[in-house]
Amino acid sequence: MKGRLFFITLALMLFAHPAVQAAITCTGTDSVKTIAVGETGDITVSCSGITQGTTVTVNAQYSSSCLSARDAIPFSLTYDNPSAQITFEATSMACQYNPAERTITWSFTAPGESISSQTTTVTITSPNSVTASFLNAPYSATEGDSVTIILEVSTGATVDITDVDVDMSTNPTISGITDWNDNTIFSSGTQKTIQKSWTFTAPSPGTYTISAVVTTQNAGGDQASTILTVSSSGAAPSGGTTGGGTTGGGAMAGGLLPREKSASRKPVLVPGVGLRNNTKLQAAIERVLAKGKLSEEAKENLLRLSESITSDIEVQRNFRFSNGSSRIENRYKYKGQKKAKNFMIYEKVPKTFAQSSDNITVSAPGARIEVVEKDPEYLFLYDELQPGDEVVITYTVDEEVDESVIDSFGTEIYAESLEEEAAPTEEAVCTPGERRCFDNEVRECNSEGTGWFPVETCQYGCSNGACQQRVISPIDYGSWIIMAIIIIIVVITGVAIYVLKTKEKTPSMKSVEIGKF
Repeated sequence: MKGRLFFITLALMLFAHPAVQAAITCTGTDSVKTIAVGETGDITVSCSGITQGTTVTVNAQYSSSCLSARDAIPFSLTYDNPSAQITFEATSMACQYNPAERTITWSFTAPGESISSQTTTVTITSPNSVTASFLNAPYSATEGDSVTIILEVSTGATVDITDVDVDMSTNPTISGITDWNDNTIFSSGTQKTIQKSWTFTAPSPGTYTISAVVTTQNAGGDQASTILTVSSSGAAPSGGTTGGGTTGGGAMAGGLLPREKSASRKPVLVPGVGLRNNTKLQAAIERVLAKGKLSEEAKENLLRLSESITSDIEVQRNFRFSNGSSRIENRYKYKGQKKAKNFMIYEKVPKTFAQSSDNITVSAPGARIEVVEKDPEYLFLYDELQPGDEVVITYTVDEEVDESVIDSFGTEIYAESLEEEAAPTEEAVCTPGERRCFDNEVRECNSEGTGWFPVETCQYGCSNGACQQRVISPIDYGSWIIMAIIIIIVVITGVAIYVLKTKEKTPSMKSVEIGKF
């Protein structure tokens, strides 16, 4: 009897315990994070399913080229503290084009557990940037000739841009083009540019792609590419430049190749000064603004804002001659932080492009175009320019023009006012009174529906806008069931043993009767 009860108890314990084993997962860890260079950000690392008495050890692997941990690693997570916020500093923009070098891999270990690793990819930002371009591109040469290519890196930033590195690549490979590292663009420079040239011998005939990836320590980088066309000896190059000179095609069997030329520049603008004494420009501005004669105060305001906004304009000039027409495309990208009202571009087109505005076809989507004078000079008015907006102005003439014309344009930027953008809310739109979870905090939408304010911090997690109550894990329920079964069996066993012993000690009625006689 005792043996049977013991084996029943043991079997129940063996079969019941494994059925309630729970696994630990750490999928609550942040998968992405954005941190400004030179600043810090908190990354949440969180695991679920940790039982009482269990400790999860967390380690992290990452490249120190661009990230630095400000908290101790490794660290531990427990049943009472299943999540942690680890602070990282973004130390460099050098990893901009290499996500692997700004990815943190988290590993988790706990006794008897196999926990999947998690990753956090960090995006590093900067208010500053550089632009890269190949000068006098595309290039062409004859096999065996000497070729020079020039890369220019520029910035409009008001701080020094440090650790400017250029990674060069060619496809197919060209010998003599190497990387260029550890440079600085000084903010005190008038042009705020640096240039690097490579001179090499033109390889075997073919088309070669030359690419540059530019990164820095404290500014957003850029990428540029160009083409080198190499012809066999005895055949003239098909276009482009060799060592800075321009070629225009060559004779081949069957006739002449059509002439095509192109060039690109990224000039740095200077604040406008022409308004002060240029009465024709003043009259054009009065016409487009339609507010009457400009007062001296209004002129000074335009000049002051020109000085403020010009450094926030990034310019790209592109020239192309093809099919008998020459075309210049000027692209202006506004990188300021404020909204520009009545944004104006004043341009003096060189006479080497056209003698009169009557000979030019002008396109400027979204702008009012005003001819300042036929010399030719133009004024373009845009009602409003938002941060990040880009406008494009093109000039076309039906004749061949030398590509050097793009270096002779004169441009001045003006605006009537700059307005602050409304500060973004944590959530762009929400319903007043609505509640949501932000990590382990409940927040409620304010009465205007423009933002969130904290309501309650949750000890056991947040879900659907409310704090969760402590939930006993399946393993706790299992333990209580096992204990209850054991207690019941022990009680039954004890009662059975007591009854058996009581029967053994109590004499039968028959024995008592025999004893009387």
